[in-house]
Amino acid sequence: MVVERWRRRPHSFHRVLLGCALVATKPNHHRDITARACCDWLSVGRSLSQATAMRAQARPGGFAASLAERSSMMPADGTPRAVLVLGSPRSGTTMMGRYLGSSKRVCDLGEFNAFYFARKIAPREFEGFPGRFLNDYLDDLRTHALEFAQSVAVKESCEFYLDHSPWNLLLGKDLAGDVPDALFVLMLRHPRGVVESLRRSFDGGRPWAGEDEAARVNIWRRFYGKSLELPSERTVAVSYDELCANPEPTIRDLECRIAAKGFSLGDLDPAVLAKSHATNSAHQRPVIARVDSRGRPEFSSTAHNRDVDRQWPLDPATAGLQSALTEKFQL
Repeated sequence: MVVERWRRRPHSFHRVLLGCALVATKPNHHRDITARACCDWLSVGRSLSQATAMRAQARPGGFAASLAERSSMMPADGTPRAVLVLGSPRSGTTMMGRYLGSSKRVCDLGEFNAFYFARKIAPREFEGFPGRFLNDYLDDLRTHALEFAQSVAVKESCEFYLDHSPWNLLLGKDLAGDVPDALFVLMLRHPRGVVESLRRSFDGGRPWAGEDEAARVNIWRRFYGKSLELPSERTVAVSYDELCANPEPTIRDLECRIAAKGFSLGDLDPAVLAKSHATNSAHQRPVIARVDSRGRPEFSSTAHNRDVDRQWPLDPATAGLQSALTEKFQL
């Protein structure tokens, strides 16, 4: 089906549509996409179109042969699989992503954002456009997001690829359908900790983080409400607060549960956990590991995030969802 659509529509049409979407996308749509990311995606679209066209011209079988060539790049034992680290903003997704991405078997894409872009941003920007092939294009865009991530992993000789963009969580069940082989690692953080961290983000010039506590609580509820749509059999949840208080047993338990899902990620580097991933250098966070004088990493707990032990005026606004999360993910 995809091959037939590519034959019907020239790749210049793909580039025009993608360019229009990116030009229309504004940086003030939360933190959806920055100007730099727009340029990156326009470059990706152009490079993909040019490369595919060149292969089609060089091969007698045209685009069908081009797709076969692309498939031949995949490992003999199967297509690289996805590990998607999810959570609300400021819930430890970057820290966990960097740790799980420290294996040589894992291609760390960082905050890839392509799945969110293809499913949420592009359709929103095209709303109201009377394009005849728009729905087909958006279908192809979602396919491209998946195949691009897989191809990067193949190029890096990796069995897995990892995306730790928290915005992916807002896709809920659509994400499970768009990336059907993915393992979801869900970072769950107490709302008080998220709200406090979002406050610092807002004070640091990030308006998407919410201007008051009520807005920040709604961010927490919006993200974690969607987590209830994730398939339990493909999801491994970890408490950020427990991770901070008891890092080594929490990490070891997480690794065992990931392996039990059939994802053998290989050797991971605890030294990654010795680095603060705060976006603002003025607000460096305590870390859960340190590197000793011999260069060996050691886990070290921090109690600063034991938000679950404190009472909070907005607890009633989050209690129902917290209970649902505990029941679904058995934490």
